[in-house]
Amino acid sequence: DILDGGIGNDYLDGGVGNDTYVFGKGYGQDIIDNSSSSGSDIDVLLMKNLSFNEVTLTISNTDLIIEVNGTKDSIKVARYFENGYFSLEKIKFSDNKELDVKGVQDVLENNKKQGIKAYASVNNYQVALEKSIETIGGISDSRMVNINQPSNMNNSSNDKYLFNLSNNY
Repeated sequence: DILDGGIGNDYLDGGVGNDTYVFGKGYGQDIIDNSSSSGSDIDVLLMKNLSFNEVTLTISNTDLIIEVNGTKDSIKVARYFENGYFSLEKIKFSDNKELDVKGVQDVLENNKKQGIKAYASVNNYQVALEKSIETIGGISDSRMVNINQPSNMNNSSNDKYLFNLSNNY
């Protein structure tokens, strides 16, 4: 399937099978739902008349957001980081730059190092966060944050905990 929403805010759902999504300047704020029950699909986002240097990649919850610099245009790939069924195999730019899933992760990591804001939400990762906090709880002089509720961590030497930020603890 080839899905090109054109001008305006669109919801693009390719479903099962190989899909090519098209996005360009002036397209508005589009959303791709790339859910598929097959791990063998080849799904591609074609950035029409957009070079890699004209966009910024960010993450919001488990979504990949690609914003066109200097505009309000963006495309969100819903649940891109949730599991392999929602990601795109390739993102192709007009300057022949291509990103696979690993390439997207590398760009986001580089953005993080450069201080570009990633819009991640802790709420979706509460269980993983709590397990990580408990796992490192025994490390000396560690600093941990549990935003929602206290956990049953052992107080090892010099550990510092910060609980319930919203309740002034």
